[in-house]
Amino acid sequence: MAAIQGMCARIGIVTTQGLTVTLKNHYPKSILYLMLLFSFPAITFNIGADIHAMGSVANMLFPAIPAFAFSAFITGILIFVIIKVSLSTAGLDIKMVMLVIVTIRNCSISRETGLGTGYAKYLHSFHSIQ
Repeated sequence: MAAIQGMCARIGIVTTQGLTVTLKNHYPKSILYLMLLFSFPAITFNIGADIHAMGSVANMLFPAIPAFAFSAFITGILIFVIIKVSLSTAGLDIKMVMLVIVTIRNCSISRETGLGTGYAKYLHSFHSIQ
């Protein structure tokens, strides 16, 4: 799956079109339909596996709620976002969420390893001067 995604990304960068449009323009329709026949189930199962993995991780955090309930909830959220939210808004929201996650992660790492102590001493000395 990763190889197909990488190939599609490279084709998209070079041609500014997706894999199916490129196949449609340069190959017989039989090749296009054969590719769709094999890739559609793989993509669908991959999305299902990702949703199940998210449900399982949420179940580890909250064991009282079964994983399938989390998976159904996550699927509902995804369907709602796909239908109701524009792609540019969803992309901006995902960027903001990732920024928050990376910030929280970096803060926890600096607290555990003591990397932030120099900055904390600097702030403390700055406040004591005033």
